[in-house]
Amino acid sequence: DVIDLCKPSNIFLHDSFDGASINPHTKDKIGVKCKLPIHQETLKNELDYFINFLEVLENKYPDVTFYHVHSNHNMFLDRYLESGEFINDYVNTKIGNELFSYYLKNKNPLEAYIKKHSNLKNNIFLKKGHSFKIKNCEMNTHGHISSNGSRGGIKSLEKSVSNAIVGHSHTYN
Repeated sequence: DVIDLCKPSNIFLHDSFDGASINPHTKDKIGVKCKLPIHQETLKNELDYFINFLEVLENKYPDVTFYHVHSNHNMFLDRYLESGEFINDYVNTKIGNELFSYYLKNKNPLEAYIKKHSNLKNNIFLKKGHSFKIKNCEMNTHGHISSNGSRGGIKSLEKSVSNAIVGHSHTYN
């Protein structure tokens, strides 16, 4: 296990919340939705599974701080709430209402839900656009948005943020 080998004090998680249950790219694809595993069939299932995953990490690595980088999969939740789609999505209406109440208070709905429904202490959700550097390396850049607000790519990121660790492409560059 890399964490046991390297013993980091900080871990930066990109797309930590998958958002498959509310993914805007598959919302009208019934075949894809029917094949989701049970923990992704509803938003509540997915959130509870996410909390369990984070609890396992935190319990196994109590001396590590887990930073959640603002990422496009986490943004699925914001889009879902902004659109009001949860109102007509009967399996997610109740949880959608709870999350929307956080959203209306200008809170990160994912972070607020986790704080209310878990005892996690070593998880920090970084805010969009807020710089977080370690030794002159930007850690809070996922790579899905470039400097002009369009879809991010390696070339545009290199121009806007010279030293950064990004996770959007899921590759090493």
